[in-house]
Amino acid sequence: MILNLRREDVEKLHLVKAIIEKEYRHHYTNPQLARKVSTNEYKLKHGFKQTFHMSLYEFLTNIRIEKAKYLLEYTEERVSRIAINVGFPDGGSFCKRFKQRTGFSPLKYRQMRLALNRKRENKRYNWAL
Repeated sequence: MILNLRREDVEKLHLVKAIIEKEYRHHYTNPQLARKVSTNEYKLKHGFKQTFHMSLYEFLTNIRIEKAKYLLEYTEERVSRIAINVGFPDGGSFCKRFKQRTGFSPLKYRQMRLALNRKRENKRYNWAL
């Protein structure tokens, strides 16, 4: 079913998207988000999916995974710490979601990115000679 969203409704959905992008560590419920932007849960849930072509949960998970990918590549932080830092309740649920999204465990992803970065650095160094 397609919702007939007014401009005001779409603006509220964009506001929710911005809230999630900024506060991705926070564990909002749909009722909390709906109240935060003065809409109802139905419009929030179905309007978000209609507007952005993914559920609120999928959007939030994508944001968290992207943040985690950055931390895995550019820090030496433990995976369990990264999981908590990006908003997952524990390392196990983080590892499961990460592998579902990327096809790799967080440690394997980190190893691959580090190897790729070393390879790039070697090419730059060799080119400079």
